[in-house]
Amino acid sequence: MKNLMLLITVVFLAAFVQLLPQKRGEGMRKIEQLEKLKLIETLNMDESTSVKFFLQRRDYYTKRRSLTIKVDSLYSALKEELSNSKKPDDAIYKKLTDELLSAEKALALLRTDYISSLYGLLNYEQVSRYVIFEKRFNEELRDMIEKQRKRKRNIQ
Repeated sequence: MKNLMLLITVVFLAAFVQLLPQKRGEGMRKIEQLEKLKLIETLNMDESTSVKFFLQRRDYYTKRRSLTIKVDSLYSALKEELSNSKKPDDAIYKKLTDELLSAEKALALLRTDYISSLYGLLNYEQVSRYVIFEKRFNEELRDMIEKQRKRKRNIQ
């Protein structure tokens, strides 16, 4: 029965992933699918909870992506202002730095709010497992990317 639920969820997620923007590469989609499968298994969610969880998570990731773009843009603007400015303008530096710090604060608050919102959907143990999973998965992904880069450098 558990395998049937997992199979149904996998099929649903595979269909769901097809609806994601096609700009991302095939590798990124595979990573996302792997992450979702591992999450379902780690959090031991039923189908209904999985659907709600991934919809809520998608909304969070969309908002986070938007804020991350804003933060990156502000970093770039500040860097450009510092390198291209012939005459330092403290007012511009202060404005850009304040906007950057505000955007970073909004990003941190968004994550806090998202994790807190999960308590309405998951139990405390599941939320704790999710927080640990997210950190561990990102570390593993970063390590895999580093290893791949090192391999490419050694080949060249």
